[in-house]
Amino acid sequence: MIDGFNTGYLPLDTGELSGRLGVALNSHRVCHSYNGLIFGFVEMVDTDTGELRYMCKLRGSVHKYANRGAHNADAFRMSDLRRVFIQLEQNYGIKPHITPLLNVEFGVNIKLPYSPQQVIKAACLYKGFHFAPIGNIGIEYKAAAFRLKIYDKGKQCKLHEFENVLRIEIKAERNYLKKRGVRVPTLNDLLSTDVWQHFETILLDAVENITFAEATPSDGLTKKEHDLLELFTGDGWRVLDKFKRYRERKKYQALIKRLNITGIKEQLKSLIESECEQLRNIDFRYQDGVFSVEDHSTKVSKHNKTPCNESSKIATGTAYFRGMQKGQNRYQDGTWITSVLVAKTPTTDNRIKLDSEQVTIDTKISYTLESAVKNKGKPPDAIEFSGSG
Repeated sequence: MIDGFNTGYLPLDTGELSGRLGVALNSHRVCHSYNGLIFGFVEMVDTDTGELRYMCKLRGSVHKYANRGAHNADAFRMSDLRRVFIQLEQNYGIKPHITPLLNVEFGVNIKLPYSPQQVIKAACLYKGFHFAPIGNIGIEYKAAAFRLKIYDKGKQCKLHEFENVLRIEIKAERNYLKKRGVRVPTLNDLLSTDVWQHFETILLDAVENITFAEATPSDGLTKKEHDLLELFTGDGWRVLDKFKRYRERKKYQALIKRLNITGIKEQLKSLIESECEQLRNIDFRYQDGVFSVEDHSTKVSKHNKTPCNESSKIATGTAYFRGMQKGQNRYQDGTWITSVLVAKTPTTDNRIKLDSEQVTIDTKISYTLESAVKNKGKPPDAIEFSGSG
């Protein structure tokens, strides 16, 4: 469900963090990339103390990080997200409950009984607006604080094991989510079943607002109805102006509803609901700061190693810093540094909140074994995807 995110400045000693990462802070801006996550350091003035010091933000894919950077094409469950957050705290001192969240990317990988291109080609409009192509793998609709992407995941990651896997994802700013009734001020708020259910609702609403053009029988239709169907099953709708396109789309939606031609849309909504339920309904055990998995050969602690300098890529002046937060948004227990938020670490150590004390896992965790990563990831299995054939 959860994939990418972008944080505010981390409430950390960046000197200690850079030492853990093996990063030399010898430039105004430095990026450190590791297994799908990017640590971005920037030198700036603390307006409270007048001190020139480094600050750090974090962005990237927690799903890809869970698979040691190989891919993010399999299932990523709530138990996996909890495990990653514990690793981030143990390895880098990043505490989810005091780390500000700026935006988040969430979605599902669903297995189809046919090529994802069938869905991609049929999706012609989102709320009356054109989709833009994403290379040759899919389409997207992009607004200021919201982005919807639909694409062929197997084609993107070039793994035949994930053939016919469709990815539907949304990237949303925190303020957009707040307007939708979803409050996620910190990373730790992503560890909420209620939040995941809200994300599911947002995904379903997005699919509901897509106009799909499907082939339909023309028997018994009037000429106007036939022309209307041809308008959207072909490319005729592309030349319409905004107002006429909106009017004709409403007529088209009413017609396909009357004819009960809702195959793709209803199938996608059903698959999303089934997949989301599986992703969030996973039991787990938490003891001494780590997860303990019964009947599972790979322990989390095996991968809890500080990455070495050779395994990272350090670059300066990257596009990461173009998206730095502007303006002032007060954060609880926070302080200002050059108009950007830095949270202070509370004196108490609030661990990640869990829904229950000790419960055991009764299904397979989606972590990829190190040996499987060397072979470009693991294939999907029956519990990875709902509706798989």
